[in-house]
Amino acid sequence: MLWRMKSLCEYSIQATDGEIGTPDAFLFDEATWKICYVVIEKGHRSPPQKVLVAMTTLASPNQAAHQLPLHLTQLQVKQSPALDEYALSSKNGSTYRDSNEVVGFQIQGADGYVGEIEDVIVEDEFWQIRYIVVDTSNWLPGRQVLIPPDWIETITWSTEHVMVKLSRENITTCPIYNPSDPVNRAYEIRFYDDDAQ
Repeated sequence: MLWRMKSLCEYSIQATDGEIGTPDAFLFDEATWKICYVVIEKGHRSPPQKVLVAMTTLASPNQAAHQLPLHLTQLQVKQSPALDEYALSSKNGSTYRDSNEVVGFQIQGADGYVGEIEDVIVEDEFWQIRYIVVDTSNWLPGRQVLIPPDWIETITWSTEHVMVKLSRENITTCPIYNPSDPVNRAYEIRFYDDDAQ
């Protein structure tokens, strides 16, 4: 199933023996666009304590209960590594980015400004980011479209700019994305059929 990251950030984290906190952020590998860690803010302490938990310990989100179930106890979560700057770079050279960080980045197409990143959409089997939600309302009023990460050519993190392999005309032919509608198989078939034309 596909999920908006903004909606998952509103879910509670449920350990095997009770609620543990809320997701503060999701960290993805900038090379593969795979979500690798959830940052959990534990309880209501001051200052807040944040720990890193591997996405492999999460079950599928419980939409009815607005919960993210974990295959860990509360104690195991509390013993997870604390979030710090070291955690954003792994020993194998991977660089992790906060999924919230890309929201607001400007999208540049082959012939000019396309829009801004509004959200990202992830699937819950391998926690791969499948789409970037792009708000094009500055030049296409009331419109959001989806762009797969493999359409991205470069990201300049320092200036918050993303270059994509699309023209503004290409964007106008993309299916309109409605946040209230699920991104299901039927939408994806229509999306790629339109792209092939």
